[in-house]
Amino acid sequence: MTYMGSNKIHQNIFGNHKHLLIIIIGCAILARVMTALYLGDQVVELPGTFDQISYNSLALRVLDGHGFTFDKLWWPVTDAGEPTAHWSYLYTIYLAFVYSVFGPHPLAARLIQAVIVGVLQPYLAYLIATRIFNRTVGLAAAGLTAIYIYFVYYAGTLMTEPFYITALMASLYLAIILTPRSSENLDKAPNRSRYGIAIAFGLSLGVAVLLRQLFVLIIPFFYLWIFYANRKDPFHRTLKISIISGVVVLAMILPFTAYNYQRFGEFVLLNTNAGYALFWGNHPIHGTRF
Repeated sequence: MTYMGSNKIHQNIFGNHKHLLIIIIGCAILARVMTALYLGDQVVELPGTFDQISYNSLALRVLDGHGFTFDKLWWPVTDAGEPTAHWSYLYTIYLAFVYSVFGPHPLAARLIQAVIVGVLQPYLAYLIATRIFNRTVGLAAAGLTAIYIYFVYYAGTLMTEPFYITALMASLYLAIILTPRSSENLDKAPNRSRYGIAIAFGLSLGVAVLLRQLFVLIIPFFYLWIFYANRKDPFHRTLKISIISGVVVLAMILPFTAYNYQRFGEFVLLNTNAGYALFWGNHPIHGTRF
C-alpha cells in the first residue's frame, strides 16, 4: 500500500515536470516568435545585428545566381562581385533555401528559426541539467533559457547565433550521453545505438563548426574529456565512437574547403573572418580603448 502510494506520488511529480516543461517550451516559442514578428519582413540595422544585413544580401545574391558575392563594396574590404568566404556558408544556404520556398521574405526565415530554437534550446538545457543534476534543476535551466533576453532577441535575427548556440548545446548533451554514467543502458543496446549517437554527435559538432569556424578549437577538448570520462571502459570502444563522429565532422567540412580552394587557389578551411577579427580587434585605430 505504501509502495503504491509513493509510486503514485512519483508519477504525479514526473507528470507535472513534463507539463511544466511543455509550458516552458511553449513560452519560449511564443517569446521568440513575437520577436520575429516585431523585427518583421525587412532587414535593418539594430544593436548588435549588422551581420543580418550581410547574410540577407548574400542569400539574395546566391538566389540570383551570383554565388557568394556582393553587388557592391562590402565589409570587410570585399569588392563588388568578388568571391567572399567571410560569412558562414551554412547559414547563407539556410536563408537562400527559405527564400527559394517562400520568396525573399526575411520574416519567414525568422519565424522558422524562432520555432526551431524555441523548442530545442530550453529542451536541451533541460536534458543537460537533468543528466548532471535532476529534473527540478532541469526545469529551472529550461525556464532561464526560455526567457533569457539575449536568446529571445537573437532568435529573430538573421544571424548564426541562434542555431550555433543550439548546436553547441546539442554537442554538449551528446558528449555527456557518451560517458559511462549516462551510457549504462548503451552497454546492453546493439552497437548501432552507440554508433547512432556517435553520428549524431558528429553532426552537431559539424553544424556548430559550419556556423562558427572558431568552434574547431573547442572540438579537441570534447574528445579529451570523452576519453578521460571513459578511461575505465575499453579503449577501442571509445576510439571507435570518436573516429565515427570525427569522420562525420570532416565529411561536413571538406566540401566547403574544396570549394574555397577552387575559388581562391589556396587553403581556406571554412572562412576568412578569424584572421580579420584578430587584425581589426587590435588595430591602432582603436587606440588604447576597445
